[in-house]
Amino acid sequence: MIYPLINPYPLKDCHSDFEKKQAEQGIRKLRPLQAADTPHDIAELVELNPYNNLSSVLNDKLEESTAYQEAKKIAPPPKNAPQITKYQKDHKKVNLTAVDKEIHHLGHQLAEGQHIFHGGIWPPDNGIPTIGSHIILDRPLSTSFHPSVASNHSAKHSKKITEKCYQYDEMTQGDFKENNDQLGQESIWIIQTKAPIPAIIYGDHSEPKQEKEALIASGYKLTCKDVKKVGDILLISVDME
Repeated sequence: MIYPLINPYPLKDCHSDFEKKQAEQGIRKLRPLQAADTPHDIAELVELNPYNNLSSVLNDKLEESTAYQEAKKIAPPPKNAPQITKYQKDHKKVNLTAVDKEIHHLGHQLAEGQHIFHGGIWPPDNGIPTIGSHIILDRPLSTSFHPSVASNHSAKHSKKITEKCYQYDEMTQGDFKENNDQLGQESIWIIQTKAPIPAIIYGDHSEPKQEKEALIASGYKLTCKDVKKVGDILLISVDME
């Protein structure tokens, strides 16, 4: 079975009640509204301008999406997917082969053309991809339908890599980190499936619910199609097949 294509775009920004009240009281003028027509737009705008309401708009659109609600309804309950449930709690203390088997056995396939986001470091650990470079997933991949979730995970990965570099310098009394200042580069992968891909879209009984996650099976190819620096983060356009 193939999940329905989940496409909450385009997104239109809106003013919050607080913003409207401040404008009515003459405290502050209403800011210009923005729009996100594509997943790339929302990833960029959320990073560049955290004061817009597009992140909340995307949350609302996903919750209003018939396709997304249908996908969540067919998610297996935690008791029927013990390995995936363990993975959600601590992915470092679980048998990844067993997780993969549950994805194939209990999950369905993301539709061709589905967009999802992942926050992490593009291998190798310097995180700077070149267009055309590719990786093969050797383990399940956590993704989200929301770029802010990916951004938060990317920050965690980046911090860990940077800390390892400083630890290495302290042990060797070297300048490894100074000579590799791109190590630990935060990045959001904007992934588009080019074929149906086995996955589990977590339901409302999964935790944390706000991560709007899809767990992808291993073995699939990710190819870097484009790279764009936005503020302090890289947006990496990726095809998955």
